[in-house]
Amino acid sequence: MKRNISVSLGGMVFHLAEDAYHRLSAYINKLEIHFRSDKDRREIMADIESRMAEHFKERLTSPDMVITLSEVNRVIEIMGEPSDMESNDDTNTTGSFYSGERVKKRLYRDPDGSVIAGVCSGLGYYWNIEVALIRVLFIIIFFWGGGGLLIYIILWIAIPKALTVAEKLEMKGEPVNAENIGRSFQDE
Repeated sequence: MKRNISVSLGGMVFHLAEDAYHRLSAYINKLEIHFRSDKDRREIMADIESRMAEHFKERLTSPDMVITLSEVNRVIEIMGEPSDMESNDDTNTTGSFYSGERVKKRLYRDPDGSVIAGVCSGLGYYWNIEVALIRVLFIIIFFWGGGGLLIYIILWIAIPKALTVAEKLEMKGEPVNAENIGRSFQDE
């Protein structure tokens, strides 16, 4: 008979098998040691825990389901080990050390690169083109028939704003893992 332990991760409650709990606890402790010198370590850890909770929640079919060691290992593989981050700090600046995760860009409004609402900046990230070209296109459409303003307002309403670090990474097409979450706080 195995014991199950209830934990709160990223503001959500999960039931973990005892061996899964010990593995997850050791992993989180390693991450805390890795980010201990970072001034934003609490925010980084909160974002990492939230992302891990999202991965766990994706696989749960019922709230009573117990998370096993294999599921914890799967999420840790996606998020990456702190020892891998240390070896890649100097050599890898654009992506993740974990290449198994397929990265799909998501369309968000970019609050950091916005002039009005971040629509053009978000479209620039999504289509991987210069944001100035999109802005010029909206201006041309605006003066050519007035449709540019209407299209912009519709996109402003329809496209969600990238608020969390995970959403900003998804907007840029980068994997949402512990390394990139930590790097995003260092970049800010």
